[in-house]
Amino acid sequence: MRWLRKTPWILFGGFLFFYFCLFLVRPCLGPIDDHVLLNTLQVGKRLHFFIVPQEGRFYPLDAQEYNLVSLIAPAPLLYYLFNACQFLALIFLFFSILKKLAPRSRLVLPSLVYLALLPGFTAAFFRLQVPERDSLFFFSLFLLFYLRHLERPRYLDLFCGLLSANVALYYKEPGFLMLGAFAFLHFLTEKEAALRQKAFDLLLLLSSLIFAGIYYWVAFRHIGAHRYGTTSFPPLFLTLKNLLFFALSDPLVTLLLPFFLGFRFLRMKQGKTRFHPVHDSLLIGSLLYFLAYLALKIQTYHYLLPIYAFLLPSLLYFFRFYRPWRMEKAAIALLSMLFLNSSLIGLHSLSNTKYIPHNYNLMLNQLVRDLPPEGKTSIFLDGVNPASGNEMYQSLGRFLNFHGIGNERFDLKSDLPPDNLVFAKRDPDSPYAVFKGAIDRVKRGDYLIVTPHTGKDSGPEYLEALGRDYDLLYRTRSPFAFPDLSLKSALKELALVSMRQFKMDATLGHLVNENRLHRPDYYLYRKR
Repeated sequence: MRWLRKTPWILFGGFLFFYFCLFLVRPCLGPIDDHVLLNTLQVGKRLHFFIVPQEGRFYPLDAQEYNLVSLIAPAPLLYYLFNACQFLALIFLFFSILKKLAPRSRLVLPSLVYLALLPGFTAAFFRLQVPERDSLFFFSLFLLFYLRHLERPRYLDLFCGLLSANVALYYKEPGFLMLGAFAFLHFLTEKEAALRQKAFDLLLLLSSLIFAGIYYWVAFRHIGAHRYGTTSFPPLFLTLKNLLFFALSDPLVTLLLPFFLGFRFLRMKQGKTRFHPVHDSLLIGSLLYFLAYLALKIQTYHYLLPIYAFLLPSLLYFFRFYRPWRMEKAAIALLSMLFLNSSLIGLHSLSNTKYIPHNYNLMLNQLVRDLPPEGKTSIFLDGVNPASGNEMYQSLGRFLNFHGIGNERFDLKSDLPPDNLVFAKRDPDSPYAVFKGAIDRVKRGDYLIVTPHTGKDSGPEYLEALGRDYDLLYRTRSPFAFPDLSLKSALKELALVSMRQFKMDATLGHLVNENRLHRPDYYLYRKR
């Protein structure tokens, strides 16, 4: 029966091989962020540090690794090959850490599979310019060196751990809270630590404080009237909406982390356990990272990803003693359902991040061929707001320019008022009407593109209605796209139906994105 013992390893190896191969299937530059590469790496120039002081954004190391990759060739295949190799290295890092902390745990392999299927993980690894991917990697690398240093103090581990932590800090702003809290708490609570270990903690804390000082000086003090992510929506609504979003896509962080910490503190108060200098400190640092995004009132799948460098190892360490499967059956069923739900969102996210860049380029190729050689053609992105969706317009303009279409041949327009206070700025020098604050109507001969990023319900009925006034010039097809089968999609459907039923869509409709299906396809229309 030895083969039965090897079965999990065979299945896990097959999973890693299949996952690795996905990186290399039809690698393309996509509509989100990648337009920045068109006038930098793709034309032999260096990608600059990402610092936008007026928005409070400061993660200068984002995507800097591709400067090195592009020295071989500025090819999307090589960019994604780097991501694929980093994925395998990260899995090895996590496996080394988890086996060190929970050597006999049967949760190690399932935990790694769950991590790889997280919506934030798939979004970060199957896109190029997502700093949370590198933040997760370097925080994991730091933790491995830190644990090695705890076992046997060596200057090499101290140096490598300190270097990894400092690199991680400059990939995403809230990292200094997580690292600083961990170092401070470990310094205070570990009474028997050697002098070198105390020095290690102090250096980590100092690194976090230096980052905070640089961030304040370079970015924070230059923030304008509105920081990144500020909208006109009610703050309480945004907080609750984001909390529900994170609970459905990241239940381990949103639900299990705070409840488990509460459980730990309750047992400490009862005198049944003591504060663990390493793992309780890691959990508290993780919670602070999560709370930072709740306070900022912004959300997307990959924002919480760096937390897993600290959270997953600590949870598996504690689960050696608490046996989570001994919890009440109702709690186990609820958590299992939420974990399954987040994996379904992850599969949908993976499917879309693979299909969208490919479909985007197919649509662009058709648009480039179809644009009239003379005159200035107006192009609308259906249901994409010129403020919160400004990147879609920037991307389209940049890609058309890269394909040899000058600004004198097209104009980008929108029929929607801006919805974001940060990006709702008029630029009179922009070549496109959409950034000059104009709100236009689609006229005869104008192009309308229905994208996966539309805020409208772009289902079959809507597309059929468009066909009455528009000619369909081109559409993409995604036969293997994984549908959104998650609880999140079902709740959105329920919310939309309820608003229509009680006639609240006129007052509350702008608060809910009506795109239920989130299909990765593009439709190119021309107004009759």
